[in-house]
Amino acid sequence: MKRRDWLTAMRREMEETRGASRLSWLLGMVWVSAHGLVAPLVAAGVVVGVVGGAFGNHEVFLEVQRGDSSSWIGALALTLPTALVGLVAAALVVARHRAGLAAAYAFAALVGASAVISVTNSLPVRPFLDDWVQITADPRAAHHAEERRINSAIGAVAAATALLFVARRQRHARQKT
Repeated sequence: MKRRDWLTAMRREMEETRGASRLSWLLGMVWVSAHGLVAPLVAAGVVVGVVGGAFGNHEVFLEVQRGDSSSWIGALALTLPTALVGLVAAALVVARHRAGLAAAYAFAALVGASAVISVTNSLPVRPFLDDWVQITADPRAAHHAEERRINSAIGAVAAATALLFVARRQRHARQKT
């Protein structure tokens, strides 16, 4: 049964009830309606995270590039595929496409690998942020670089986990019908 059919049936039942039962039906309708918003909200969170990360970090990439360093290429090669797969996965999950779960798994795998690289300050993150710390005039740049690494990893892991959770629930719901 589709959500729309279920809500229509609930509305009919609500019209036939009075008192506390009517409130129960109304709360049930709100619950089902809100449950339907989870996937678009999670996907919007992924999109906002990807776009926000791009806008939040573009100055760092430009500063390193203007400083005649090529370390930004490695950092971009790490982040760009992850961001693109995240956007595609979010779109597929919102569209309830069968490939949404596979795309969400791919996004989670890329995010997991990128988060480990970022948190451990491994290549290509370390040379990129070291170049940025040397190029920028901000005395707190080293602290900001550490914050960027950790916060980006935490946010990306949370977004990938939420998207994977929603995609798995959609698959489970499809298998029931």
